[in-house]
Amino acid sequence: MVPIAELPVRLPNHLRGLLFDLDDTLLDHSKLSEAAYSALFRLREAGFECYAVTGRPAGWAAVLVNQWPIQGAVAENGAIAFHADRDGLHTFESDPAPRAPRATRSVERAVLRDSERVPRARAGR
Repeated sequence: MVPIAELPVRLPNHLRGLLFDLDDTLLDHSKLSEAAYSALFRLREAGFECYAVTGRPAGWAAVLVNQWPIQGAVAENGAIAFHADRDGLHTFESDPAPRAPRATRSVERAVLRDSERVPRARAGR
């Protein structure tokens, strides 16, 4: 990765957008500076699409898309994404089905193991 100032002069002509992380990238110690927020506005005004990419919860991403000058956000390490257009906010979720059986078995094993250690413990429904 190189600083923007070191990019070839013609390269920006081929770029359509920017994907950016929040923590310690756009944000400085979890704070959004006026300069960073203004930069997002200038990028949008220049015709770039801007998307936040974060491991934070989906609620954060939805707020960012509604409050910041960005077109979308990917949250929960790629599990959910939001995109805003003139029709509103659209949500895209990854398909959890392939992981569900394995996760369920893992939880069942943990409950069995813990119920052996604590006889009164049992899985609730």
